[in-house]
Amino acid sequence: MRVQAARVLACLACLAALCATGAANAARSAGPPIAAGDQALPKFQNNVTLRWIGAGNWELYVENTNETKFINAFEWDPPAGLTIRSITSSPGGRCSLVAGNIRCAGNIAPIPCGTCPGSGMTIDFRGSGFDSKWVPTSYGGYWIAFGWQAGNLSVTSVSSFADLPRCAKGQVGTAAKPCSKT
Repeated sequence: MRVQAARVLACLACLAALCATGAANAARSAGPPIAAGDQALPKFQNNVTLRWIGAGNWELYVENTNETKFINAFEWDPPAGLTIRSITSSPGGRCSLVAGNIRCAGNIAPIPCGTCPGSGMTIDFRGSGFDSKWVPTSYGGYWIAFGWQAGNLSVTSVSSFADLPRCAKGQVGTAAKPCSKT
C-alpha cells in the first residue's frame, strides 16, 4: 500500500512539473504586441504564402489571422536571394515597390469565426533569384529547386469594426468600401 501511494505521489509531482513547464513556455512564446508609433498593433502570425508561378513570376498571399482587426497597411521584405523587379497586380489593394520591398494599403478583413480562414490579398510580381538548377545524370537529368523562407511581414496599420463608417440604408459593405451595419 505504501509503495502504491509513493507511486501516485511521484506521478502527481511529475504532472505538476510538466504543467508548470508548459505554462512557462506558453508565457514565454506569447510575445509582446508589435509597436508602430504610439499605436500597439496585434501580433499577426503564419499569414504569408510565397509561390513561384514560373518564368520569373511569383505570387505573395497575405492572410489576416486576427479575429478583430482589419489589416489596413503592411510591408513585406522578400527573403534574401529574391529580388523583386515589378508588381504586376494586387487586386483588393494598392501596392508599390519601395526600396526592394512590397508596401500595400487596403482592407484585409479579420477571420469571421474561430475555424474559418481569414480574408487575404494576393500580390503578383516579377522577380529573380531562387533559380532552379539542372542536375545532369547518366539517364538525362532533372531540375531541382531549393526551399526558401516566406520573408518578413510587418503590419503597419490596423483598424477594428468600430473604426468603420456606418452603412447607409440599403448599403452593403464590400472589400473596396467596407462599412458597419451597427
